[in-house]
Amino acid sequence: MAGPTVTFETPENVQVSYEPAGLGTRFIAWFVDSLLLSILMFVIFVAVIAAGIMTSEVADFLREYLGPVFDKLLDMLGQGEAWESGPVMQMVFWAVYSVLMGFSSFLYFGLFEYMMDGRTPGKKWLHIRVVKDRGFTLDAGSIFLRNIFRIIDQITLLWIVPVVSPKSQRLGDMVAGTLVVRDKPRKLSRVREELLARPQHAIRFPLDGAQLARLDEKVLQAAEQYLDRYDDLSAEQQEALALRLSASMAQRMGQEPPERGMALVFLVDALSQVFKRRARRLA
Repeated sequence: MAGPTVTFETPENVQVSYEPAGLGTRFIAWFVDSLLLSILMFVIFVAVIAAGIMTSEVADFLREYLGPVFDKLLDMLGQGEAWESGPVMQMVFWAVYSVLMGFSSFLYFGLFEYMMDGRTPGKKWLHIRVVKDRGFTLDAGSIFLRNIFRIIDQITLLWIVPVVSPKSQRLGDMVAGTLVVRDKPRKLSRVREELLARPQHAIRFPLDGAQLARLDEKVLQAAEQYLDRYDDLSAEQQEALALRLSASMAQRMGQEPPERGMALVFLVDALSQVFKRRARRLA
């Protein structure tokens, strides 16, 4: 059974609906990503030890460059020469570990979400992803903000925020204007079947793979939903939306927008070629 949906209007004036990801699904995705990150950090830790960077060597380094200041600090803490194995060293270790984990977590989630269009390995496995909550393309600034706020969102009292949020947003999502949704948008099988069945010789606007790769999922989904609803629109709406969508697609591909009477043909041709290329890769 499908859950509640969030609907917003894209810059092309086409409504797109998403289903917010459940908190349980998000937790499992986060757990998977955290496990992968911990494994990566463990491998790095072992590699560092294998390279000979030991605690005693760190102590010698600090003594060499800080001199008497270092020993005086240890004496003040009551540790002296036993700092490598005492409570101070344990605190230093956990402090460094916490900083490294926080920084690594920021890099892990931030880079993956940026490079994989709002997905991380955990999110991809659970079929969820991050999107903008206003219909715009997910940008680097939003990814940066939502991941910086992970530090604050780890405060126990703030765990209630996504529970009471209508869109299941954590504080970082609210500040960045993002939300996590199920990565299974409504399938328009009739439209796709018709586009895949369209003969190659009927294509008036042949496009190469590099051009088609510049079309992001949001504009493709908006165009697909437009074609699915085409018969329910008035003639004015059909023409206006075809012009907007085709112009947006042409701009992304670095092409001149099609002439007024060819906007719908351009739209159909572009979608047809995208779906045919994907079908060939899956075959």
